[in-house]
Amino acid sequence: MLSLNYILRDNPVLTKELRVRMRGARAYWILTGYLAFLSLILFFQYTYWWNEAVRHGHGLASGSKVGQQFFYYIAGVQAFLVAFITPAVTSGAITIEKEQRTLEMLEMTRLPRVSIIAGKLLSAIGFVALLLVSSLPLTSLCFFLGGVSPGQVIHSYLLLLAGSFVAGSLGLVWSSVARTTASAVVFTYASLLVPFLAAVVLLNAVIRPGDYDVQIASALAAGLYGIQIPDDMGNPGPFLSAWDMRHYFGLTVPGWLAPVFTYCMIGLLLCAAATVRLYPFPERNGRVIKALLIAVFVQQLFFYFGARFYVFSASAPPGMAAQLATYPLLTMLLYPLLLLLACIPIFSTSNAGEPDVPDAERPDRRSQRRPFFRTHAASGVPFLLLLTGVVFGMYWLSFALIGQPGAALTGHFIIPGFAPGQFATGKVWMQTQRGMSFVTPGVGTDVSSGGVLQVGIAVLASVTGLSALGYLFSVMTRNRWVAMILSYGTLALVFIVPVVATASYASKPSAGPSILINLFYLNPLASLSEATGVYGAFWSRLPFLFRPAPMWIATTAIYLTITVAAALVSIPFATRKPARRVHAL
Repeated sequence: MLSLNYILRDNPVLTKELRVRMRGARAYWILTGYLAFLSLILFFQYTYWWNEAVRHGHGLASGSKVGQQFFYYIAGVQAFLVAFITPAVTSGAITIEKEQRTLEMLEMTRLPRVSIIAGKLLSAIGFVALLLVSSLPLTSLCFFLGGVSPGQVIHSYLLLLAGSFVAGSLGLVWSSVARTTASAVVFTYASLLVPFLAAVVLLNAVIRPGDYDVQIASALAAGLYGIQIPDDMGNPGPFLSAWDMRHYFGLTVPGWLAPVFTYCMIGLLLCAAATVRLYPFPERNGRVIKALLIAVFVQQLFFYFGARFYVFSASAPPGMAAQLATYPLLTMLLYPLLLLLACIPIFSTSNAGEPDVPDAERPDRRSQRRPFFRTHAASGVPFLLLLTGVVFGMYWLSFALIGQPGAALTGHFIIPGFAPGQFATGKVWMQTQRGMSFVTPGVGTDVSSGGVLQVGIAVLASVTGLSALGYLFSVMTRNRWVAMILSYGTLALVFIVPVVATASYASKPSAGPSILINLFYLNPLASLSEATGVYGAFWSRLPFLFRPAPMWIATTAIYLTITVAAALVSIPFATRKPARRVHAL
């Protein structure tokens, strides 16, 4: 409590930032421009609706629908403005101190580094909160037309405030890494494109017809981040309309809890990363980051897997249980495995070989003799294997929380209210979806997916092999950022190249298959897709090199070979002594 009071109340950085931010005309011009832009958008939208109503002679009586539409426009525009304004405020918070040569003086005080980050971030969030509060009169106009409840407004503004927390934390991370304010601003806004593109991919997967397993998994992942999907954007519509982020393992919680909790956990993780970067040797203070990342995985997977079993909730619509009855359970691993693969370049690369830290100042000289399993700036293979265990452990825990822990391995579980054997495979469910026919409730149902052990083995081998490549890039380039770019480039090639080769082969079968199709063996998600059985006909038509061996066996063998080869190649680079820098006294 004393530490929290020192960070929030008796924080001189927070007091100074708030005073500097609100003094002068800049803050009031930003506030005026913010409200003027929102008013202009609302005015144009109202004018368009009025002209359409007068021209076609309808729509004047549907005030509630128009009020809801106006509210969505205001919320969407505010989300864009918050994502645009908040990083501009925080991306120069630390770099300005570096450029003015005041950061060293600030670090020499008794003020903890977490207080420095908290003061910079809270002042920015406070300014964004002021902007959001000032827009409430415009939002209240939607109440005159109806269709908007106070709960929707609270939900929307909580999401906006939590989003500003994430965007501000991201700006602080790049501000602590970059050397100049201009580069920090560029890196921050470039990083914001990643979640934007991810949202576009999720929405595209939801509205794309046919791929129901990817469609529903994408809808669940989108709901974790508060992305609301209208009923008329996807198929099947009834599932999307029932997905309101409230039901988990038979529990009912407020709809804003999951996305706001998600944003808060991600923001805390980014704040920890920014705080660690302020230390002279960040590699010695990474335990908090690792612990928070595990907490983020646990939180995400609890809501994600829990939503799969929301059919056990008494308030869940009965039609949704019929749709999800034969949904392949292994497909639920798609989203967490993507998160795991995204973490591999970060924790497998290190500044190994960089001459920035003298050998005498390293906390553990034995780490130099075991470079493959122990790195200085990252946890390496052990931590990534721990994250893999967290993913599959939460998958098992989701079955344990519904009272059927053995179903995690066998793939058989019982949904109350449906007859046993009513569904056999996911293909039957897809046919009922295409015909938009739903099954009436019965007594209970037995559902099968299977294949979790095979997928787990393939994923463990993939994590180990990709980690070995990341460390090899580190010792070869002696630059962690270059190694991370090479690692992410490798992942991009593994995901994109075989898909492009497959599309080319499907469009022109006479040209013959490309050997690049076999890069699917390097994608652990291909083993996941094959294990679900939904795309069995698709995989059987592709001319893979190691047929008729299952995909997971070939993937495991290839990545184990890559692991051994990368370890052997990295030995001469890791044992090479770096050039010693001369440190000025």
